[in-house]
Amino acid sequence: MSNTPIELKGSSFTLSVVHLHDANPEVIRQALEDKIAQAPAFLRHAPVVVNIASIEEEVEWRAINEAYRRDRFTYYGR
Repeated sequence: MSNTPIELKGSSFTLSVVHLHDANPEVIRQALEDKIAQAPAFLRHAPVVVNIASIEEEVEWRAINEAYRRDRFTYYGR
């Protein structure tokens, strides 16, 4: 057992990446709903990385967070 309160270790994970091409939270929410309708169980409660590299305008993180949480995603990234 380690004597330190935390330990950092490298690990590999397979995560889905959602590439945003629009910063409008309503457009994103609708697109998420459409994807989930195609395969309802596939991404349910799945951790996803949000890639905003192609977004040039300011991103409304609170609204996007609400869209992801409504569809039961756990997202990582900023």
